[in-house]
Amino acid sequence: MSTPPYSTPSSPTKRKLNATGLETAIPLEVVSNTEKESRLELLGDNIKEQAAKLKDRAQRAVKDPKIDHDDLRDSWRTLLMLIVSRTNEAAEIEAHKATAAQLKTTVEQLDQSREEHQAWFFLALIGDWCSGIHDRFKKDEGHVGHLWRGQLKKVLKKKGLSAVDADHEARSYTDFVAASGFQATKTLGLLQPELQSIEDWNANGKTGEAPATPDRNDTFHNARPELLDFLDDAGNVDWDGVWAACQERKSTARLYFEQGRLTASQLHQIRKVVDLWFRVHVSGWNEDGSPILSGPIINMVAKMVNERAKASSKPPVKIPDSPWYEGKWDNLQEEVLRSVSF
Repeated sequence: MSTPPYSTPSSPTKRKLNATGLETAIPLEVVSNTEKESRLELLGDNIKEQAAKLKDRAQRAVKDPKIDHDDLRDSWRTLLMLIVSRTNEAAEIEAHKATAAQLKTTVEQLDQSREEHQAWFFLALIGDWCSGIHDRFKKDEGHVGHLWRGQLKKVLKKKGLSAVDADHEARSYTDFVAASGFQATKTLGLLQPELQSIEDWNANGKTGEAPATPDRNDTFHNARPELLDFLDDAGNVDWDGVWAACQERKSTARLYFEQGRLTASQLHQIRKVVDLWFRVHVSGWNEDGSPILSGPIINMVAKMVNERAKASSKPPVKIPDSPWYEGKWDNLQEEVLRSVSF
């Protein structure tokens, strides 16, 4: 008889018994896997309960031939996928919590930074008007300069200069100031080329000597009008121009308020201080439009005229060398905070 073109598939091979009884490899493997799976401790009670039931069924399968080993292995694989899924889900939840916590911290820091920036911005706008911060620097400048010149004399003596020559050299810096007599706009003009020279020096790999950066640190922006800028050759102050400059400062403050950089209260204070500053100088206007000035203001203007004449005849102020170096201004904010704690 010829062989048929195909054979009928045989039935799945059932577990074979050996000399010691049933096959136990799969049940024991499932028992071992459930015992070694450490991730179960991190999951919920329902997963732990499923793992315990599967382990119990695997232990019974060692002696019970009615329990299908393939089904046992499939059950373990299904449970394992569930364990992996829940573990990844738990990790994602923890990651989200960490991100949320970090975001909350960042938002709090931003809020704090915004408040600090707003406070400092307010002080910067109002600082020159009140003169509180600037005057705080001026108050100690003479003493600090005296101490610095004393240190300079000691250094020069160590370098071989005689006491007379060292004293003469130190005294040559007597007129150097870092705050007195300067507006922020003028200081900014002095600093900009120095800052640019630092950027260029860094861009060139810091080759050559560090650029000179005199220790000059004046305060602040939105400064009050400098009367000397409105003084004509005849010694008269353009008070109309001063008034217009005050209105411009208030308009600038209003713009900052609209940008959210000032609070309504801070804007109100700035406008009051600007108006008060002008009234201190000009108490009113005559019918012909000329300003009403008090005796002290008239004397102050006369003094300005004399000082301008003296300044034009004096030689340029000698500025001490102070090369820039990495980190030179890192503690500037701390120094400012210490100096203005009034």
